Amino acid sequence: MPMRKTGILVWLSGLFALPLSAQVDRQYQQWMRSMFPSLLAIRNAPDNAVAVDAATKLADTFDQVAGYWSSKQSPDALGFAEAARDAARAIAAGNGDKTANLRKIEAQCSGCHMAHRGDNDPDRAVNGGKFPAGWSVIPDRGTADQISYVLAGDVYHFAMGPGGTFYNSDWTKSGNYQFSARLTQKQAPTHPISYGLMIWWQRSGESH
Repeated sequence: MPMRKTGILVWLSGLFALPLSAQVDRQYQQWMRSMFPSLLAIRNAPDNAVAVDAATKLADTFDQVAGYWSSKQSPDALGFAEAARDAARAIAAGNGDKTANLRKIEAQCSGCHMAHRGDNDPDRAVNGGKFPAGWSVIPDRGTADQISYVLAGDVYHFAMGPGGTFYNSDWTKSGNYQFSARLTQKQAPTHPISYGLMIWWQRSGESH
């Protein structure tokens, strides 16, 4: 059996944060929760057909979000939703650079989040930037000094401002192996978020 070298990434994200003015709307929450799987499917699509299907679904969702904000008479949020919808439609149609359109979608979501969340939202920037030895982070937005990550014994504590992907280049394993982890959210946010582990593996010069 070919040897595999695997790295473990810790992923936490608040990208699709629920604006406080929409918290009571259950349908709105469902739209927000559906967006990340669609974006992930687009980003990791093994072929164009998968990207088209996911982008079409995402565009339809943003169209519904645009209708929601239109009914709320919130022109800035409407503009964010429409711009994100148009970028998703461009991906579905194969127009422009997919990565650039994904970044445009993420920028619209972040802009809407920043404009409509409340001051008590835990997805605010926190004091941080100093991580355990060997660890680094790729923030979804903002900078690493807006994120706190400390190690206490064998427990890793993450306090998120912006979401991000944490990694340690030394956390690799070759051959047969197994691993386990327990993830606990200590403070409930005011909006839906996602978090978990991602496994990166390499075999015969291929990365996944």
